Amino acid sequence: MGNIKNLKIENFGSIKQANIDISPLTIFIGPNSSGKSFIAHIIQCFNSRFDNYGDMFNEALNSTKYFDKRAEELFSKFSNQISKYIKDNPSLSSDPLKIPVSELKYLIENGILKYFSELFGDKIKKQFDVKNLDELIQFKKITLKLK
Repeated sequence: MGNIKNLKIENFGSIKQANIDISPLTIFIGPNSSGKSFIAHIIQCFNSRFDNYGDMFNEALNSTKYFDKRAEELFSKFSNQISKYIKDNPSLSSDPLKIPVSELKYLIENGILKYFSELFGDKIKKQFDVKNLDELIQFKKITLKLK
């Protein structure tokens, strides 16, 4: 299970800026309407989705509806290259498989990140009971550091 270790928030809901180290027991103390419950909701929202990194990544890769045409072609190309590499090198002792960084970056930015953006956007909307994320996010910046 992946757990959030550090949470940085800027301009999200009532919180203008926060940098919080999360431990097994983290207690939030503060005045009413200062964002304590809001932070707890954010932690719960993201921790509940990081239960299985492998399944989540596979789900992203198999959800090619988020990919534009080129990203889908690159994904297919990489899948074939990886399958062939493993078949031809069962011990994986030969030279490493080389994938151009620019192509991998394109695939991530134009496919995988769209999937995660929609996935977490929907989860945040449900968690905070809002119809539009613009009600919560001003500059759209949350940083998570995972274990």
